[in-house]
Amino acid sequence: LLLAKTLLESGDPNAAEVEFSKASRLGAPPEEVAPLHAAALVAKREARKALELYGTVQLKDPAAMAELKLALASAQGALGKREQARGLVEAALQLQPQGVSTRLAWTRVLMAEGQADEALALIDALLKENPKLAEAWRLKGDHAVARRALPEARQAYTAAVDADPRNMGAQGALLTALMT
Repeated sequence: LLLAKTLLESGDPNAAEVEFSKASRLGAPPEEVAPLHAAALVAKREARKALELYGTVQLKDPAAMAELKLALASAQGALGKREQARGLVEAALQLQPQGVSTRLAWTRVLMAEGQADEALALIDALLKENPKLAEAWRLKGDHAVARRALPEARQAYTAAVDADPRNMGAQGALLTALMT
């Protein structure tokens, strides 16, 4: 299971998915496997498979269930099903209202729905709690790009890369902002 997590975090969802499948077959707790296995499947562009395997799974641990719902929300989003994705994010937020990943996901929903001020307020609250939260900095950069505030976007993306140099999304966003 540790190998699977490491592979997923390092950006190798194909190998991670194989290891999560093995862990599941070997009896690893569903609370540990399901959310990350679903996320690996989504990262592999196998959203339908993630939904088929985990769409009806119920986990006892609220934090694990919230993470599973977020992975399934990503799967629905990948299939273009925005309303279903939004509903899953809302359900995850109810399970973990103070969870970082749930609030980041809700921020993405707000931004996608054009609720920029609400999204920025949530981003700022997350950064106040944890100034090294790379994904919040990345979202702040995305928010700035949407407002065409490129210097602010560059600053936010730089902070995201500084907070997590392995965050490929932040690196790509920074490079794009620097070339603009």
